[in-house]
Amino acid sequence: MKSSLTAVFFISFFLFACKKDSEKDIITIQGFKLTDNLGNQFGVNGNADDDWKLRNWTELSAREQAFLGFADNVTLSNTTTATIGEPVAYPNPCSSASIVYFNSSDSVKLKVALVDSRGTVYRTHAMKIKGGQNIAFDVSNRSEIPSGKSLRYYYSFSLASQEHFKAGYGDIKVCDEASPFTGCF
Repeated sequence: MKSSLTAVFFISFFLFACKKDSEKDIITIQGFKLTDNLGNQFGVNGNADDDWKLRNWTELSAREQAFLGFADNVTLSNTTTATIGEPVAYPNPCSSASIVYFNSSDSVKLKVALVDSRGTVYRTHAMKIKGGQNIAFDVSNRSEIPSGKSLRYYYSFSLASQEHFKAGYGDIKVCDEASPFTGCF
């Protein structure tokens, strides 16, 4: 009797302690640069670490690089060496639309993916940009993206001579609360 109770205890413990792989976080979303509806930064919540910084492609893990491996029909023709500005997500937190402003001094290919901490890809987009360009993603469907959800943008810039010459990531929070300081974090 005692051994069967012990066995039931360990089996129960094992079942409750183990998460399905799809329920495990594969990236850590931990800090947010807070911005208003015009993209002006007014604070930080948590450790925003290296959010929205430009980095070399090799600084992203293979898993992170895979988020930007989606198929697209944007060619690298007529792209050239360019200076890239750091992206800005606004507003952050957001409720219905998340907008990211990208800027390039000349024509480059931009790829963007919006994912959660478990690696679920919600949105992708690829396009050529020259100058400033806003990309807006609809995040209003609460059955898909609930209020309070933390998401991460991954992005890369490519040229005809060098695919993914710059890349990076940045975190956003989806929140329906009127005040992000009382209900979002």
